[in-house]
Amino acid sequence: GTLTGRLDSLEAGAVSAAPIGATTSGDALPPIPDRGANDPALGTTLGDFSAEDWTSGSAYTLGPSETAKVVLIWAHWCPYCQQELPIVQELTEEGALDEFPDVELVSMSTFVDPSRPNPLEAYLETEQWDFPVLLDTDDSLATRLGVQAVPAWVILDSDNTVLGRFSGAIPREQVLGIFTELQRIEDES
Repeated sequence: GTLTGRLDSLEAGAVSAAPIGATTSGDALPPIPDRGANDPALGTTLGDFSAEDWTSGSAYTLGPSETAKVVLIWAHWCPYCQQELPIVQELTEEGALDEFPDVELVSMSTFVDPSRPNPLEAYLETEQWDFPVLLDTDDSLATRLGVQAVPAWVILDSDNTVLGRFSGAIPREQVLGIFTELQRIEDES
C-alpha cells in the first residue's frame, strides 16, 4: 500500500554498538504535523542515529537493520509520558511484543531539564524499564526526528524509512495495533 495508507493503518491499530553520545546524520525532518495532516517526512529514509542506552549502559546506533522500529520519544517531566511508559513496560513484561519478531521497540528520553520535577536519573532507576532507553541529553535526536512535543511516536521500517510520526499518548490497543501493522508490512517486504 501507499505510505499514507500505512500511516492510517499504523495509527489505527538493529541496534548495534556505536560511540557514546547522541549523534545523527542527515538533515532534520520537518516538525511532526497535527494528527490527520499530511506529513512531508513520510517516505524519508533517515541516516543512522546513535545515543547511549541507559538500560544496557552501551551505545546504540539505530539505522537500517533486520527489524522495523517503533520509537517512543518522551521526557521525564511529562505527565502524559509517565502514563504512556508503563503501558509499554506492561506489554514488554507480558511478552506481548514478542509476537512481533521483526519489530523493535526503542524509547528515547529527550528535553532533559534538571529544574523540572521527576529528575531523569532517579526516574530511570526507579522504573527499571525492560526496553532500550536512548539518552538524548542535548535534544539533537528529537530535533532530527522533528519532535517538538512529547510523547511522540516515530515508526520506521527496516530500511529506516519513516512510515509514520505523531505526537500524543495512545492507548494500549493502539500501541499493539502499530506493532501488528508494522509486522505485517515487514512480512510483505
